[in-house]
Amino acid sequence: MKQKRCVWIGILCSILCVWGCDSGRGTARTHHAPSGDSIRIAIAAGTPSDLVIGGLRYGYCCDLLQAYCDSLGVALCLDGVSDGAAEASLQVLPATGGRRKKMVLLSTHYVVLAAAGETPVVSLHELAQRIGGQRVWLAAGFQHTQSYDDLRDLLPATELCVAADGTEPFGELLADGVDFLICEQGEAAMAAAVLGGMTPVFRFPEEVRIGLSFTGGRRPAWASGLNGWLAEWRRSGAADALRKRYEGTGFAASAVAIVPACRVIGGISEWDALFRKVGDSEGVDWRLLAAIAYHESRFRAAARSRAGAVGMMQIMPVTAQHLGVSRTQLADPETNIRTAARLLEEIEVQLELSDGIDAREKLFIVLAAYNSGVGTVRNARRLAEAAGNDTDLWETVARYLALMGDRNYRNDSIRYRHFRGSSETLAFVEDVAGRYETYCRNVQ
Repeated sequence: MKQKRCVWIGILCSILCVWGCDSGRGTARTHHAPSGDSIRIAIAAGTPSDLVIGGLRYGYCCDLLQAYCDSLGVALCLDGVSDGAAEASLQVLPATGGRRKKMVLLSTHYVVLAAAGETPVVSLHELAQRIGGQRVWLAAGFQHTQSYDDLRDLLPATELCVAADGTEPFGELLADGVDFLICEQGEAAMAAAVLGGMTPVFRFPEEVRIGLSFTGGRRPAWASGLNGWLAEWRRSGAADALRKRYEGTGFAASAVAIVPACRVIGGISEWDALFRKVGDSEGVDWRLLAAIAYHESRFRAAARSRAGAVGMMQIMPVTAQHLGVSRTQLADPETNIRTAARLLEEIEVQLELSDGIDAREKLFIVLAAYNSGVGTVRNARRLAEAAGNDTDLWETVARYLALMGDRNYRNDSIRYRHFRGSSETLAFVEDVAGRYETYCRNVQ
């Protein structure tokens, strides 16, 4: 059974990514909408200006494109790795040429980030003197600038270590493992706001343009709409507000809203290593377990609910006892997460879902049972079956879960208990599945 469960959990990412792109949101306005209900954009390797923090992607270009998609009422699918389906890629653009093939969204600069207390320098030569012989890391995209060549010429004997995309060692800068880090100024502002204890000491004068390059060199219809929308948006003052958010200390207000355990750059939470360990050994995608933990406890290992649920995964002691785990053991974070993974497996077995069920439908139904109990979901499926409906469709199960919470609904032929928590369960499934899809897009 574990091998079977590995198969369906393993393919959920690709299915959820398609689902995430197919689910629109917002209210359509007057700009040209794409032919479908989503806009798919790949992020080219080495493209600066955005960071994944707590599993979510932040950055000027990301926020700008999201605002445009919201104005259309469509979903933005922004992927770190292109699968060939994207109509455009977000990347560093050359200084000249190809205006029809490209669209500039942001002009920015690389900066040198150091631990708080370092004094700024004003010239490239002064910078070379400061960082010569020190431990210097740089974002991958910086290698493709003239500034990199100039700095390399001034520092022939200094090793400049290149960080892979999304793995800039901001934490090492604080832990005294790195002396200087070269990154885009928006990334620097976010890192300083989220982690603290660091400051920019130099800004390279070279301007770096980030924008869209269109697949095949031809602009899709939505790109023409984006051009007009940008002109209108920049006059509204929203552009200035967004620019300030990613400059200086502007990101501090956003950082306050990030759950403390999620103030992790390039990952989901400070518990990532443990979730990966349990996920690998139990055959469950660790990002699904993390999505449940975020919803249930915001990654608080000591969480206790009024009903008595314990730990990050909010498991009831009676449920854990059924799986051979005592209340004391359940308080251990690893045991808590592992119990949740095993509970997902047991739920699938107890629901007796058909072998041919779609993986996305299975995920939703299993999550509903995780939240409400297997018996509740069984009753909903029995009611659906009696009415001649497909019990392997989440839409069907969700409808009958809602009916079970409706005092005016009656079915005298099927015995079931009134379900007061239907709205909570439906919200749980929507939030966890949506967050899992986001985690799959942003974190490997």
